Amino acid sequence: MLNYIPARITGVLFIFSAWLLGFDYKNAWHTMQRDAAKHPSPNGGYAEATVAGALHIRLGGVNSYFGRKAFRAYMGEAIELTEPKHIMECIRMMYTATVMFIIILYAMFGV
Repeated sequence: MLNYIPARITGVLFIFSAWLLGFDYKNAWHTMQRDAAKHPSPNGGYAEATVAGALHIRLGGVNSYFGRKAFRAYMGEAIELTEPKHIMECIRMMYTATVMFIIILYAMFGV
């Protein structure tokens, strides 16, 4: 419950970071709206779906959690095959969103 609002703020910041970095911010928005609720966590899908949409990849499917295989709903569309470059692109989005959040906090509170 405590992460309800921060998760959604993160999704929006990822959309802006996608725009700044030249990724598909429109698809990020669309995918977040369409797929975020598919995640078993009420909060986890916002970041995951937004990144999937921005990078034109599909996330989810069969994953391993603590040695057990589990299926998670797909998020995004496999326009591109997931490759190692997508990890770096996701990290760039994460850093950009973090810097934007710090700038917003500074502007609002002078922290």
